[in-house]
Amino acid sequence: MCDCVLPCSFQPGSEEVIHWLKPEDKDLTVHSYYYSRDQLKQQSQPYRGRTALFNDQIPKGNASLLLRGLTLQDQGRYKCYTSTIKGNKESFINIAVEGTEYVHVTCLFSEDCVLPCSFQPDSEEVIHWHKLEDKVPASQGLTVHSYYYSRDQLKQQNQPYRGRTALFNDQIPKGNASLLLRGLTLQDQGRYKCYTSTINGNKESFINITVEGTEHLSVYDDHFMAAPCVMSTLLQLQSAWWTYITGSHSTKKNANLYFPGRIAVIVAAAATAVTILVVKCYLLKGKL
Repeated sequence: MCDCVLPCSFQPGSEEVIHWLKPEDKDLTVHSYYYSRDQLKQQSQPYRGRTALFNDQIPKGNASLLLRGLTLQDQGRYKCYTSTIKGNKESFINIAVEGTEYVHVTCLFSEDCVLPCSFQPDSEEVIHWHKLEDKVPASQGLTVHSYYYSRDQLKQQNQPYRGRTALFNDQIPKGNASLLLRGLTLQDQGRYKCYTSTINGNKESFINITVEGTEHLSVYDDHFMAAPCVMSTLLQLQSAWWTYITGSHSTKKNANLYFPGRIAVIVAAAATAVTILVVKCYLLKGKL
């Protein structure tokens, strides 16, 4: 979903009154301003929490409206009514909402992940990847990766992504703006925006990343062999421990300790904080 600015201007004067309406829907009240402040008691339900004026610009004659999280229901004809002691004015704006590409990607915790994005190839390519956050305009999301002037531009890259991102630069002239994100963490989960621009126009695509646990089977050295009893999952954990069962005896120990014999893994969980739990059980090489 994108944000949209509906332009509207008027001759500056005192005692400003601004009403944004949608005439096609029985004059739905989109946003109102008078007595030097927003007046939202009569605002229609579909627009609550989604609109804003540029209040510091109103004395300069700017009555433009910011409409957040555009939906198909928002398209249509809008009226901007403005009034001052010098008179009043009505302006009409048509909004056409076009579909945007929305992709869902599931990636594995601690692994690398490719966020797909493509565009119509042309010259003067500009690519911006942002992570979107709740209650923050799409234009103000975290900067994940940027590319322009034919090279990566990482000075504005946010700290969590430094050293972890890459484009497929040799593929950019072919319209590939996909992003490689290395060493996925839980914090990487969420919604991303891929903005691309060339001399022929621009495009926005949106990608949702879901992070899941992994399964591993590996040999560590000559003394220990990883058995096929790995459990990886996203859990709500307060505490966790392993119960090691050797014969008829069981012992609770911390993780990463190795014991001879067949190992069973038991995890106790309580809902408090999110974490990734990777539990591994081992068989000691030799006679069991």
